[in-house]
Amino acid sequence: MLRVTPAAFFGSLRFVSPIQPAPDLIRGRLVPTSTPPYSLPRTRSGVHTSLRPHVVLTLLVLLAVPGRAAHAQATPLTLEAAIARAEANNPLIRQQRFAAEAAVQRVRLQKAAYLPVLAFTTGVARANVPPQIPIPLDGELRTVEAGSVNSMQLRLSLDQVLFDFGKTKHALAAARYEEDAREAAYDRQVVDVLLQIKMQFYRARFYSRLDSLYGAAIPLAEELGRLSEARVANGAALPIDVLRAQVDLQDARARQAAARGETQKSLQQLAGLLGQEQPDFVAVGALPALPEGLDPALLYDDLYRQALASRQDIRQLAIQGRQQEELVRAAEAQGKPTLLLQGSASYLGPKSVFGVDAPGLTTFNARIGVSLTYNLLGPYTARLKAQEVRALGGQVAEQQRHLRLLISTQIRTLLSELTSQQAVLASSQALAEQARANVRLLDIDYRNGAASLLDYTNALLTDASAQAALEQARFNIALALLQLESTVGSEIHFVSR
Repeated sequence: MLRVTPAAFFGSLRFVSPIQPAPDLIRGRLVPTSTPPYSLPRTRSGVHTSLRPHVVLTLLVLLAVPGRAAHAQATPLTLEAAIARAEANNPLIRQQRFAAEAAVQRVRLQKAAYLPVLAFTTGVARANVPPQIPIPLDGELRTVEAGSVNSMQLRLSLDQVLFDFGKTKHALAAARYEEDAREAAYDRQVVDVLLQIKMQFYRARFYSRLDSLYGAAIPLAEELGRLSEARVANGAALPIDVLRAQVDLQDARARQAAARGETQKSLQQLAGLLGQEQPDFVAVGALPALPEGLDPALLYDDLYRQALASRQDIRQLAIQGRQQEELVRAAEAQGKPTLLLQGSASYLGPKSVFGVDAPGLTTFNARIGVSLTYNLLGPYTARLKAQEVRALGGQVAEQQRHLRLLISTQIRTLLSELTSQQAVLASSQALAEQARANVRLLDIDYRNGAASLLDYTNALLTDASAQAALEQARFNIALALLQLESTVGSEIHFVSR
């Protein structure tokens, strides 16, 4: 017969998983639950046991049915609905969205370098004497006034780059790669937030189940305390048994209070991820699991290829590498000349700004031409800039190599962890089935008067301990799968082979 003491049961329920979540994930918590009352079994004689009417079967029902939310006004929120809400309202996602839009505008700004520069200039002036021109008269050169002391100038000019040896072309290509990098940063932020939401959900579902287990086990611990006191009074047990039962009862109450405290923290963190100040929901949904008969060791090649194709940080580094190549070409082009088409039209008038006309000449001037500009020190500075950019490109290449090696190591480690956790889950499932079968046998014996109430209560606690271990094993696999999903950079869809 399987037996367990209250200390063994309460000690088996752990709040900290042996698998640590990814460093960039926010830890989740739990959702408060309520425990409905159920009826009490009778002995063959029809006499009620000393257990209260909601104690004995409550635990069995809660072990099979997930707990319900304690707040009736809170609405259930599925993982899919939370993800959709976060994509629309999460501040970090919205921040990256605006950064991506800014990169789009920078590309358009860089394209403007191909447009001509059209400038208009106007001005007025006043001289101390009117303009004079020399005129030969009677063999002598005399000056004649040719306008007013007040003058106005209008000028329209146009400059168009004809050829700049790739300066604008490569700068525009680098700006486009920057736009791609911002889009990758946006996608990466979305993935990070979704992983954080999933972590919150998985921990919520796990700890809500523990909350249900504690809620059902506390009445059993209370009953064991009363039974121990009765046995001490009859001389069938020692006083230390009563003290041990009281300590276990207080420990269970403390653990349940801690679980509910973790609930509020998790809900608040989840609300922040969804762009809310206060939570108005409870998390509902099942934990992920590996398909039956799947060997994690056979998944490495597929997962590694999926990671190289899905990881946004790998995509960002690849974009940065191509961007550095364009920046090198743009830097080298800075040491080359620029060919410009230039034209202008100007008007110089003698009309007074005060509306007084003055006699004289009216001048209109127009010109058009081609100019070539060349910075004599340009090749030297361009060479230094190109060397700097090449060094940055080498750094990016090493970052890519390191990231690929890190991903490979993480995938192998997590697959090994999944293999061991599968073995733990199989063992936990077998123990849970044995404990449940033992409860059914003792239930029949107790109704027929062939088993004591102490035996029956111990069987219930054994079943609860086995269920807690099973929940822990399922949770550990869910965490390992989430870490694997974080390493791969996208959802993992398992296909049976």
